[in-house]
Amino acid sequence: MYGAGTLLAEGTSTSGGPSSTPGSGRGAALNADPSGGGGLALLGVAHATLAATAIVVPAAVANTFFPGSALPQGVATQALVQLLGCGLATGSATCFALKQAADDNDLKSPLAQRLQLGLMGFSLGAIALHVLYSPGITPVSMVSGAAVMGTPFGVPYQTYRKAVGSIGPGEVLKRYIGAVPDHLR
Repeated sequence: MYGAGTLLAEGTSTSGGPSSTPGSGRGAALNADPSGGGGLALLGVAHATLAATAIVVPAAVANTFFPGSALPQGVATQALVQLLGCGLATGSATCFALKQAADDNDLKSPLAQRLQLGLMGFSLGAIALHVLYSPGITPVSMVSGAAVMGTPFGVPYQTYRKAVGSIGPGEVLKRYIGAVPDHLR
């Protein structure tokens, strides 16, 4: 079982405050590593755009990913797409919170690490649903959906690895699952 202290890279503070390392401060992480804060900002904008689209025009999104012949396009389908839009809006907020942490050079904090793990979990769940419903999804939608949901895994995975050190996907999964009991206390 992993507690809050085990989520951190060795030698980091558990205070959750900004790092006092040289070069830290607003914008330092973005300037030092363009895939950090900048990637998270772009991901946040992409999530916000997809969320707005799913909420405002759910029928168009449903017809794009689930052609009318494969899945009935009723009120329930549109409501599910709007619910997906709410999840994407949450993903957008998470990305912007992580961008702020990257700008403050604070991606090693327990909160930032849990947000990164959560964003990766959201992405993996969406990819799993794509695979589950693949018979009802067009090939183009399958590829675009995998790209759209694979990116939200890749960006936080890279920033997480930079925060905790070079670890593989299996160890990340163990930490993700290990963090759950901490939240149930």
